[in-house]
Amino acid sequence: MPSQKRMDAFAELGRFLGQFGPDAPAVESALNFDFHEHFDSFIRHEANRNNWFTLANLRHSMAALSYMMRPEKLERWRKMYPELDQDSPERVVGLVMAGNIPLVGFHDLLCVLLAGHKALVKPSSKDDRLIKALVRMLVVLEPSFGESVVFTDDRMAGFEAMIATGSDNTARYFHHYFDKYPNIIRKNRNSVAILTGAETPKQMRALSHDMHLYFGLGCRNVSKLFIPRDFDLALIFENAPDYQGLLNHSKYKNNYDYHKSIFMVNRVPFFDNGLFMLREAEPLASPVSVAHLRRYDDLREVADELEPLRDKVQCLVSDLAPLDGWDTTPLGKTQWPEPWDYADQVDTLRFLLELR
Repeated sequence: MPSQKRMDAFAELGRFLGQFGPDAPAVESALNFDFHEHFDSFIRHEANRNNWFTLANLRHSMAALSYMMRPEKLERWRKMYPELDQDSPERVVGLVMAGNIPLVGFHDLLCVLLAGHKALVKPSSKDDRLIKALVRMLVVLEPSFGESVVFTDDRMAGFEAMIATGSDNTARYFHHYFDKYPNIIRKNRNSVAILTGAETPKQMRALSHDMHLYFGLGCRNVSKLFIPRDFDLALIFENAPDYQGLLNHSKYKNNYDYHKSIFMVNRVPFFDNGLFMLREAEPLASPVSVAHLRRYDDLREVADELEPLRDKVQCLVSDLAPLDGWDTTPLGKTQWPEPWDYADQVDTLRFLLELR
């Protein structure tokens, strides 16, 4: 199948999904007749099935996928890989998907199908229904995809390459079983932000989305902030108005109460605005309801500290000029990835094309 036909199917799926974003208008779509009425109730049911997948987060996920699959973006992406339309052998690629945020594994599936391969998909039990629903829509748009995607809950077999996403612990397991195949094995990653103190309230409000969307559970969520020595923390605390309802979510509230109690019992210094906490700490990863801080005197300190952590950082968020060798993501854009924003900075599509 020509790559343009595959791209057209994904672009139409993105157009359809865009209707289910926050306050999004209805649009004409080839999928509306079969799916529109059902899909809205479907995502509401998903919000009840997985308490971390709130309706607001699900709607953002739909909007972000629609943004990523805009026709002009897909076309720009396709032009980066002229060999997409070359005849080549079809491979079976295993996909072990994570389930920390809604549809986090969809981009890998998009890459496999765009490269002309077949996907053997093991979805996370936390997010297995959404990905299957989107595949059903793709098959309506392009029936040949019906033979290109197989889902399994069993031990995977019959694949020729593997893309597996998990934690640092599961990565060891993945390497044990999959190292004899061409593979991409993803581990824990976190995103960090570098602030200067000159950010506007609008920029800080944008940063709050990077920190709190999906409860901070995604690898693209900012979990650590590098701030100048005299930075006013009120700029962080006062510019998160969109997340005042976090404490109404029982799982988030339990995390907030638990970590606050631990800090107090252990006399760990922290800053608190009654909604989330900040503490000065070295690790990039932080627990739900907490962000870590690192104060700096000079940006060279930040660059030196981050250099050995390249394989741990997903997004470096800043409106500064990029640090040497780093690509930066503007404040507020971490959860609006482009098609070419690959997880772990590994070119997934290039990897798949080289399997030919």
